[in-house]
Amino acid sequence: MAMSIEEKKKRNNESCRAYYKRNKEKLLEKKKEYNRVNRKKRAEYGKEYYEENKDALLEKSREYNTKNKDRIKKKNKEYREKNRESILQQRKDYYHRNREAILAASKAWRESHKEESRKYHREYCRNNKDYQRRKWQRRRARKADAPSEFWTHEEIALQGTGFCPYCEKEIGLVYDSKIMHIDHIVPLVRGGSDLKENLEPICCRCNNVKNNKTKEEFLAWKATT
Repeated sequence: MAMSIEEKKKRNNESCRAYYKRNKEKLLEKKKEYNRVNRKKRAEYGKEYYEENKDALLEKSREYNTKNKDRIKKKNKEYREKNRESILQQRKDYYHRNREAILAASKAWRESHKEESRKYHREYCRNNKDYQRRKWQRRRARKADAPSEFWTHEEIALQGTGFCPYCEKEIGLVYDSKIMHIDHIVPLVRGGSDLKENLEPICCRCNNVKNNKTKEEFLAWKATT
């Protein structure tokens, strides 16, 4: 009995799948080589095809993204976690290449959205206390024309021993503004820097009493009191 058209199609599909499965590596390698040799030609064709079918392709893309929203979100999250370092480096490289344009665009946006910008900044500062503290520290360093680098209060807290270096009070290794302050070993007004090597965690009382003394001066003063 002669096969129907549907049966022939099914048989051909099965045959093609079996052939692809047997020769998968060879076919993929051949495809890569073809794409490499014809890269420019394929790019031009792709560009022309996109321009001719732009609306239909965008609509198809929107439908796919809507239908697969959760799966795409999960896949993107997994990719970001897996490639975190390379993504950060790409962003840094892009910023350095386009710094002037990015700053100009940011400034233009702030000028045209002043109220939104102020509201966002207030909320960000309220939810990111460490950012607010570092902003104040950087301003002090700039006024003193002192060398500076990025650091967080938590990082400097971990540089300590868990005890105040002056009175030996236990302050721990976790930053808490009610228990410890971050002190400049050589104060900014005395020519000190805002670098990590010139910073250490001390108790709040010693920081208030130390004022603008260097570490050596404060230790000598404490020895006489």
